[in-house]
This record gives sequence, C-alpha cells and structure tokens, in this order.
Amino acid sequence: GKNIILEIEVQGAMKVKESMPQAVTLFIMPDKWETLEKRLRKRGTESEEVIQERLKTAITEIEQAHKYDYIVVNGELEKCIDDVKSVIEVEGMKTSYNLDFIKGVLEDANA
Repeated sequence: GKNIILEIEVQGAMKVKESMPQAVTLFIMPDKWETLEKRLRKRGTESEEVIQERLKTAITEIEQAHKYDYIVVNGELEKCIDDVKSVIEVEGMKTSYNLDFIKGVLEDANA
C-alpha cells in the first residue's frame, strides 16, 4: 500500500520492470538539451571532460526514454514535482488497485 521511488539509471529501471511488470516507470528529462548542459556547467563542480561524458550518457539514456511508462519534463522544478505527484495519483486510481473498494461498495449496496 505504499509507493517506493527509486532513482536509478535506465539499465536498472529496465531490470526492475522485468522482475516487477506492475512497476511504474517515469523518465525525467530536461525540457531542452540546452537546459541540461547549462545545469551541468552551472554547478561548477566537474571538469569539461566529465561534463562531456555526462552529456554522452544523457543522449544514450534519452534514446531509451520510449521504454518508460511516463515522461516527466523537468523544465520548472515545481511543475515537475506536480507532474510526478499526478502520475502517482492517477496510478492509484487504477481499477486493479481498487478491487477491495469496489467490493466494499457492492457489499454495502447488498446489505
């Protein structure tokens, strides 16, 4: 009855999905390539070599985004957070998660 959020790379996410097909996957990506590059450079904590390597990794990961259940765009942080919350909320409304609720309402109707 609880949601577990894992922040993992694509390969790990696909392994989770393989072992738990009911798992819901979200791919969080920048609104523009330029945004990602600016964020990496703005930190000022990594060398140009490391930044270039991270950008190459990002391309490889974004190429796999189609394998995820949802895409959440991280342009504006608050909207991104709201979108993640919305996915969690909508997923909780799935019929398969609410069978006991449906049964309870029917039992009340037949009482």
